[in-house]
Amino acid sequence: MENAGAIWEDRAAFRDGNLVWRRVVKDISYYCGAVAKWQIWQFLQKIILIFQRLFVRRITKRAILQQRHCRELIKALEESQ
Repeated sequence: MENAGAIWEDRAAFRDGNLVWRRVVKDISYYCGAVAKWQIWQFLQKIILIFQRLFVRRITKRAILQQRHCRELIKALEESQ
């Protein structure tokens, strides 16, 4: 297989992209562990993405409100002069 260009890894279970592989039936416990780790990793990535979106929206909203407030203050100062 290596002569054909494949990369050989002698591990009970490993991940290649979205696929999780195992060698033989005896390695099923390692395979299940690798699948569980992959699912947890995917879940955590989704949670991080959700928090990032919420945080960015809050910052953007806060910045917009601060800009409006500054504009109102500038207008009030100009009108008072």
